[in-house]
Amino acid sequence: MKVIHFDSHADQARYQTRADHEYISDTVNQYLATRPDGITADVVSCFDSSKFRPEVIDQIHGVKFIVTRGIGLDHVDRRYCEEKGIKFCNIEYDRSAIAHHTWALILFAVRHLQESFERVKTGSFTSKGIEPKGLQDMTLGILGYGKIGKEVARIAKAFGVRVLAVDRKHGVGDVDAEGNAEFVTKDQLLEQSDIVSLHCDLNPATEGLINDQTISKMKPGCILVNTSRGKLIDEAALIRHQNHFSAIMLDVLADEKKQDNHSDVILLPNVHVTPHMAHKSEATIRERWEEAYRIIDDFAAGMNT
Repeated sequence: MKVIHFDSHADQARYQTRADHEYISDTVNQYLATRPDGITADVVSCFDSSKFRPEVIDQIHGVKFIVTRGIGLDHVDRRYCEEKGIKFCNIEYDRSAIAHHTWALILFAVRHLQESFERVKTGSFTSKGIEPKGLQDMTLGILGYGKIGKEVARIAKAFGVRVLAVDRKHGVGDVDAEGNAEFVTKDQLLEQSDIVSLHCDLNPATEGLINDQTISKMKPGCILVNTSRGKLIDEAALIRHQNHFSAIMLDVLADEKKQDNHSDVILLPNVHVTPHMAHKSEATIRERWEEAYRIIDDFAAGMNT
């Protein structure tokens, strides 16, 4: 069985240990761009920077299984895979690093750390005029209450932050089992939250979730945080309404491979962007590789029975 792992970067070489597997640092799209006749593989694994559209899938001759070493599957054309009889799956791993990164971005904004760092570096060791709001006086709105959203809410409780949440699995007025969040309508969340944090999947219903209309319902001066998927935000609307926010904290962009197209977003004075790294930690990198190998081994065992 031939297995190829795309997006296999050198800094993760210590986990690329299968002698009978092939490891390629390029995305599947970059690799196939120089191979017009395509490639042959039974199983391919990748990260979400590889886009498996029909024309890409057709160039991988004999492919039976696509494993993405991450949570999302929006970069894989699942309907086309089903039509072709190709199996696909994502992997489960501890997502606490994403919740921790979310809170790092929130604290950076709430505590005015950028302004504080820059002031001291210019020789002004005074906090005069810097007035952070107390977290215990703030309301956090979480759009999407899966594993990551729940962890963000659990941390919020330790800070004494009130948490509102929207999730399709919970009814309005419900409270989660740990008492960390109250479920409300989307409009209620947008209208009442000092911080809005996105943790929902990307699908046709959520693409452009933050747009002209939803921004108009948000509190002036609120903080927007996105560590989920870039296309949850209509970036053109974000630019139009940039002054509606005190801070916009992003770990993802709509098209991260075309950074020049995002210069208007990245360079906004109240926007702070990290390079899609919320998921990264030594533990999660190791866990993703180990889980990918386990899933592939199980698939191979099934093929041989």
